[in-house]
Amino acid sequence: MAKETERKFLVNISKLPELKNGLNRDQGYLSVDPCVRIIITNPTDETLRRSLIAVKGDGTIERDEFEYLVPNKDGRSIFKLSKYVINKTRYLIRDEEQGLTWELDEFHGNLSGLWLVEVELESKDIKPKLPEWVGKEVTEDIRYYSMYLAMNGKWWT
Repeated sequence: MAKETERKFLVNISKLPELKNGLNRDQGYLSVDPCVRIIITNPTDETLRRSLIAVKGDGTIERDEFEYLVPNKDGRSIFKLSKYVINKTRYLIRDEEQGLTWELDEFHGNLSGLWLVEVELESKDIKPKLPEWVGKEVTEDIRYYSMYLAMNGKWWT
Protein backbone atom coordinates (compact mmCIF):
# COMPACT_ATOMS: atom_id res chain seq x y z
CA MET A 1 0.00 0.00 0.00
CA ALA A 2 1.36 3.44 -0.95
CA LYS A 3 1.24 6.16 1.71
CA GLU A 4 1.46 9.86 1.07
CA THR A 5 2.57 12.19 3.85
CA GLU A 6 2.36 15.86 2.97
CA ARG A 7 1.68 19.30 4.35
CA LYS A 8 -0.13 22.05 2.45
CA PHE A 9 0.31 25.82 2.77
CA LEU A 10 -0.93 29.11 1.40
CA VAL A 11 1.63 31.15 -0.57
CA ASN A 12 2.89 34.72 -0.25
CA ILE A 13 3.26 35.31 -3.99
CA SER A 14 5.08 38.64 -3.51
CA LYS A 15 8.02 36.72 -1.99
CA LEU A 16 8.20 33.88 -4.51
CA PRO A 17 11.52 33.18 -6.24
CA GLU A 18 11.64 33.33 -10.03
CA LEU A 19 9.56 30.46 -11.36
CA LYS A 20 10.64 28.37 -14.34
CA ASN A 21 9.38 25.36 -16.24
CA GLY A 22 5.86 25.19 -14.91
CA LEU A 23 3.89 22.12 -15.94
CA ASN A 24 0.25 22.64 -16.94
CA ARG A 25 -2.15 20.12 -15.41
CA ASP A 26 -5.80 19.37 -16.00
CA GLN A 27 -7.33 17.33 -13.19
CA GLY A 28 -10.70 15.67 -13.60
CA TYR A 29 -12.52 14.07 -10.68
CA LEU A 30 -14.35 10.81 -11.32
CA SER A 31 -15.28 9.88 -7.76
CA VAL A 32 -15.45 11.64 -4.41
CA ASP A 33 -15.27 8.71 -1.98
CA PRO A 34 -12.69 7.50 -2.62
CA CYS A 35 -11.14 10.40 -4.49
CA VAL A 36 -10.38 9.17 -8.00
CA ARG A 37 -8.95 11.62 -10.49
CA ILE A 38 -7.43 11.64 -13.93
CA ILE A 39 -4.45 13.97 -14.32
CA ILE A 40 -3.33 15.18 -17.73
CA THR A 41 0.02 17.00 -17.73
CA ASN A 42 0.93 19.21 -20.68
CA PRO A 43 -2.61 18.90 -22.02
CA THR A 44 -1.94 20.98 -25.15
CA ASP A 45 1.33 19.30 -26.21
CA GLU A 46 0.90 15.71 -27.41
CA THR A 47 4.66 15.11 -27.45
CA LEU A 48 5.02 15.89 -23.72
CA ARG A 49 1.56 14.84 -22.52
CA ARG A 50 1.30 12.31 -19.70
CA SER A 51 -1.87 10.83 -18.25
CA LEU A 52 -2.33 9.13 -14.92
CA ILE A 53 -5.08 7.90 -12.66
CA ALA A 54 -4.73 8.76 -8.97
CA VAL A 55 -6.71 7.24 -6.12
CA LYS A 56 -6.51 8.87 -2.69
CA GLY A 57 -7.81 7.53 0.59
CA ASP A 58 -9.19 9.41 3.57
CA GLY A 59 -7.00 11.65 5.68
CA THR A 60 -5.17 14.94 5.56
CA ILE A 61 -1.48 14.79 6.52
CA GLU A 62 -1.18 11.06 5.87
CA ARG A 63 -3.30 8.92 3.54
CA ASP A 64 -3.21 6.12 1.01
CA GLU A 65 -2.32 7.19 -2.52
CA PHE A 66 -2.02 5.17 -5.72
CA GLU A 67 -0.99 6.58 -9.11
CA TYR A 68 -0.89 4.72 -12.42
CA LEU A 69 0.16 5.85 -15.88
CA VAL A 70 -2.46 5.31 -18.56
CA PRO A 71 -2.13 5.67 -22.33
CA ASN A 72 -2.76 9.29 -23.34
CA LYS A 73 -5.63 8.40 -25.67
CA ASP A 74 -7.35 6.60 -22.79
CA GLY A 75 -6.50 9.47 -20.44
CA ARG A 76 -8.29 11.99 -22.67
CA SER A 77 -11.32 9.70 -22.96
CA ILE A 78 -11.43 9.16 -19.21
CA PHE A 79 -11.05 12.91 -18.63
CA LYS A 80 -14.27 13.51 -20.57
CA LEU A 81 -16.09 11.46 -17.90
CA SER A 82 -15.02 13.89 -15.14
CA LYS A 83 -17.75 15.55 -13.15
CA TYR A 84 -15.46 18.26 -11.75
CA VAL A 85 -12.31 19.77 -13.27
CA ILE A 86 -9.50 22.09 -12.22
CA ASN A 87 -6.66 23.61 -14.23
CA LYS A 88 -3.36 24.66 -12.75
CA THR A 89 0.33 25.13 -13.39
CA ARG A 90 2.70 23.22 -11.12
CA TYR A 91 6.21 24.43 -10.34
CA LEU A 92 8.77 22.32 -8.51
CA ILE A 93 11.08 24.20 -6.17
CA ARG A 94 13.95 22.14 -4.83
CA ASP A 95 15.17 22.83 -1.28
CA GLU A 96 18.62 21.24 -1.26
CA GLU A 97 19.30 22.22 2.36
CA GLN A 98 16.38 20.13 3.63
CA GLY A 99 16.33 17.61 0.78
CA LEU A 100 12.73 18.53 -0.06
CA THR A 101 10.81 19.47 -3.19
CA TRP A 102 8.04 22.02 -2.79
CA GLU A 103 5.17 21.53 -5.28
CA LEU A 104 3.76 24.98 -5.99
CA ASP A 105 0.38 25.21 -7.74
CA GLU A 106 -0.99 28.29 -9.48
CA PHE A 107 -4.69 27.74 -10.15
CA HIS A 108 -6.50 28.97 -13.27
CA GLY A 109 -10.06 29.48 -14.47
CA ASN A 110 -12.62 29.97 -11.71
CA LEU A 111 -9.84 29.42 -9.12
CA SER A 112 -7.55 32.08 -10.58
CA GLY A 113 -5.60 33.93 -7.91
CA LEU A 114 -5.17 30.92 -5.64
CA TRP A 115 -1.67 29.60 -5.03
CA LEU A 116 -0.97 26.58 -2.81
CA VAL A 117 2.19 24.66 -2.04
CA GLU A 118 2.63 21.10 -0.80
CA VAL A 119 5.66 19.30 0.49
CA GLU A 120 5.92 15.52 0.82
CA LEU A 121 7.60 14.29 3.98
CA GLU A 122 8.95 10.99 5.28
CA SER A 123 6.89 11.25 8.48
CA LYS A 124 3.88 13.21 9.69
CA ASP A 125 5.96 14.36 12.67
CA ILE A 126 8.44 16.28 10.50
CA LYS A 127 7.96 20.05 10.54
CA PRO A 128 10.06 21.50 7.69
CA LYS A 129 11.72 24.89 7.86
CA LEU A 130 9.44 27.12 5.78
CA PRO A 131 10.82 29.34 3.01
CA GLU A 132 9.81 33.01 3.35
CA TRP A 133 7.20 32.68 0.60
CA VAL A 134 5.33 29.89 2.40
CA GLY A 135 2.37 31.15 4.40
CA LYS A 136 -0.24 29.68 6.72
CA GLU A 137 -0.52 25.90 6.92
CA VAL A 138 -3.86 24.60 5.63
CA THR A 139 -3.17 20.85 5.71
CA GLU A 140 -6.13 20.12 7.96
CA ASP A 141 -8.53 22.44 6.09
CA ILE A 142 -10.23 20.27 3.45
CA ARG A 143 -11.52 23.38 1.68
CA TYR A 144 -8.02 23.74 0.20
CA TYR A 145 -7.92 20.21 -1.21
CA SER A 146 -8.12 20.08 -4.99
CA MET A 147 -11.26 17.93 -5.03
CA TYR A 148 -13.09 20.39 -2.76
CA LEU A 149 -11.94 23.31 -4.91
CA ALA A 150 -13.06 21.53 -8.07
CA MET A 151 -16.50 20.89 -6.57
CA ASN A 152 -17.02 24.28 -4.91
CA GLY A 153 -15.01 26.82 -6.89
CA LYS A 154 -13.73 30.07 -5.42
CA TRP A 155 -15.34 29.93 -1.98
CA TRP A 156 -12.98 32.38 -0.22
CA THR A 157 -14.12 35.59 -1.97
